[in-house]
Amino acid sequence: MAIGYKMLEARTSQGAPVRASKIASLPEDAKPLRCRYCPSKVEGVGAYFKGKDGPNPTKVGAHFRLAGGQRHEAGCAYNPAEVVTAIARGSHGLAQAEEDGRLRLVMPGDPGASKAKPPQPTDGEAAAGTRSLTFTTTRPSIPPALNSAAKIVHFLQLHDFDPEAVKLFRVVYGDSTKPILWKRFCYHPDTAADLHQVLTHRPGPAHPVAFYGTVKRTSETGGSHAYATLATGQRPHDGGDAFSVRLRTAHPELLEQLRPGRHVLAIGAWNLWPEANEARLWVEAHWQLAFWDTDPATGAPHGISCPKPLPPTAIRPVPARRHPRPARPRTAPPARRATPAPAAAKPIEPADTAPAEAPEPQPTAQAPTAAVEAPTVPTFPIPPRPDYAPTVHLTATEHPAHQPDTPQA
Repeated sequence: MAIGYKMLEARTSQGAPVRASKIASLPEDAKPLRCRYCPSKVEGVGAYFKGKDGPNPTKVGAHFRLAGGQRHEAGCAYNPAEVVTAIARGSHGLAQAEEDGRLRLVMPGDPGASKAKPPQPTDGEAAAGTRSLTFTTTRPSIPPALNSAAKIVHFLQLHDFDPEAVKLFRVVYGDSTKPILWKRFCYHPDTAADLHQVLTHRPGPAHPVAFYGTVKRTSETGGSHAYATLATGQRPHDGGDAFSVRLRTAHPELLEQLRPGRHVLAIGAWNLWPEANEARLWVEAHWQLAFWDTDPATGAPHGISCPKPLPPTAIRPVPARRHPRPARPRTAPPARRATPAPAAAKPIEPADTAPAEAPEPQPTAQAPTAAVEAPTVPTFPIPPRPDYAPTVHLTATEHPAHQPDTPQA
């Protein structure tokens, strides 16, 4: 497994943290450069265009890379083996480190309903491995699936979403056993056109998808339909009009902690809204959002949080869908029997004047009919029309303050 993914942070020879965007202005006495989290030597690479002679050149931003023959040490936040182990250990059993070094994350059909208890580490396990890598969370406690997904984004964010690093992660949704590549599950501004293309097809994805971005702006007043913009000016692959990526909700309290510059991971059923030229997610529950800030000096992410669960009074049940039932064969009512005449009465005339017994209904030959199957209803939130906002079943629970998954030594 390759471990030479590009990095956005390093340290100068004096030990000062430095961002990759400052490579061009680094003085000579700043070298040799070191990894941000371990003593390994790294070197700077300036920004350049990949495939500039082709029809679709892509810009590769400035970054650091390991110097020849160097490897990240154990416990380094840039060491993928350490990160995979740390995320799996803190996933409440939803993430599994595979033999090939990749991580498989199970996304439950109802990510907000998980009540799994964190595993108790054995002696020495809590301090093993990730000495420099510590994921912190704040109240309210984040559902395990969302928390693990945010940690993966943390790692990829440090590596500027290096395509080789993205290949380390896969997702399994619900009861399915077929893994979903991370790049097909989670999108970001550089891959927003891919999300637009996926949502253009009908039917859309059979699983929820995620989008990571930083908040550009929010609705000035909460109102009944708050929003937060995560990306603007995105161009679809077909060359159509530019579109934006937005979160919308009828519950402003779910977005009230989002502010410009804050990092957000949003999971759910995205769709396209042509009238506003946007790809949008209608947020209906707290477990759909994770957000965090970064250190202003180093850009390192720290702290993961999510909105408070909605109160029960704000959670309206989704109306049950009525499905057609097979028609039942119609049968004739039983015939009414004639009342016997008194003994002295005149004998009853022949049958042409008396009511006849109704004949027994004869079964008619019919072609066998297939049972009517109810349409499949997705278990993840369904984005509503602009004039309709369905809700999600959710049991709000309060958890104790979440401790760091792995303490620093």
